[in-house]
Amino acid sequence: GKLLTSDQGLSGSNPGEEKPSKRQAWSQEILLPQHEDEVEKSKSWRLQLKDMLSSSSAPPLAASQPRARSATEEGRAAEAKESRTLETAKAEREDEEAGEVEDRRLQKFLALRRRREEDALQRRQSSNSSSSSQVASRKTVTPAGASASRHSNKKIIRNAIAHVCLVAVVEHKKRDVVLGLLDSCSSDTANFCILLVRDPNLRYRGLYSVDLLESRAQLLSGTGPKVVTVDMIREFLKYDSGTKSFRVLETRDFSSSIDGVVLHPMTYKSVKL
Repeated sequence: GKLLTSDQGLSGSNPGEEKPSKRQAWSQEILLPQHEDEVEKSKSWRLQLKDMLSSSSAPPLAASQPRARSATEEGRAAEAKESRTLETAKAEREDEEAGEVEDRRLQKFLALRRRREEDALQRRQSSNSSSSSQVASRKTVTPAGASASRHSNKKIIRNAIAHVCLVAVVEHKKRDVVLGLLDSCSSDTANFCILLVRDPNLRYRGLYSVDLLESRAQLLSGTGPKVVTVDMIREFLKYDSGTKSFRVLETRDFSSSIDGVVLHPMTYKSVKL
């Protein structure tokens, strides 16, 4: 026969067969044990191999998932925090704007009230000054008895009653009574005025004696109010002997030039006759 080489004698294979690799031999040794005592050893090797495969592949995947979840949660938390910050800043900005609007409104209100108070004070001061000037003028004009006597309107009042106010035949009796009352006044310093009513022409209502110092008139005869003050008068009139008519004077107080007055219509309703 043929001699076997050392390699062929060790491997126990035919000359034509390929020599198995070390990995294949190791696998065959583990998976295909040739002795019973090596069965347990093969099982342990398989368990170790399974543990090695599971430990090498599963943990990185399991560890990557929590890291991915934690990154997502951190991103959401950051977005929520930024959103809350923006909302807080917006609310603070709105509060500041509302406070500025309220401040402007308050300043406008205070300025308007201050301006109204100043206007009211000016009106009161002007009213007080005008009242003082009127009182001063009355005190300076009226006490001069000679001036009042020189400007007595007794004669003018008599002509107005006789030729204009009571000229109708049915009024002759009333005219004689009024003229007699006027003539009975012996003082040449007295001033008189006639109370007239427009309906639509001037119509006689009464005869008054005028107190220039007190700026009022006292009823002597007729159906008018017992006392007439300046605030009750709507028109001050002066009699013109040439035209035999009354004309309106632009004045607001009694004087020796006033011969007749016309009261406000409401005066007859509010004042007892």
